[in-house]
Amino acid sequence: MRGIVRKIHEAVKKIAKLHSSPRQIAGSVAVGTFIGCIPTTGCQIWLAILLSIIFRVNKVGTVLSLQLFCNPLTLPFICYFDYKIGRCLLRNEGPGITRDFFSGFSLEKIIDIAKPLFLGSLVLACIVAPVAYTVTIVAVSRLRRKSVDRVE
Repeated sequence: MRGIVRKIHEAVKKIAKLHSSPRQIAGSVAVGTFIGCIPTTGCQIWLAILLSIIFRVNKVGTVLSLQLFCNPLTLPFICYFDYKIGRCLLRNEGPGITRDFFSGFSLEKIIDIAKPLFLGSLVLACIVAPVAYTVTIVAVSRLRRKSVDRVE
């Protein structure tokens, strides 16, 4: 557990030390977390880089925050919440998560699952990204102030 916390702390320090303004860094973290909420595994990094070019934010910060937020440990939880939020918004449309949820896949079942999953992911992304932006801009500003105070 300490190893995971240490790696997270190191990644946050790397993001804070990027040669960009706090707003650009916060924007890159928001883009990374937004893409991390959407189940596009396999092309997430490419989408994140594309959006970081469009929004003119730091590409390295975007990829680092994407990997920090959406990784093999967090992906099942993100997808679970995406699906639950989507089902709730669609008034429980789509199959429930039971023991036989993953048995007997068909194209119809994949479509039934995809609809609430993507709807929920967009809602979650629209909630998480602004929170990530706000937290990051405050944290980066404070970290940079502390480092300036230490130098003086």
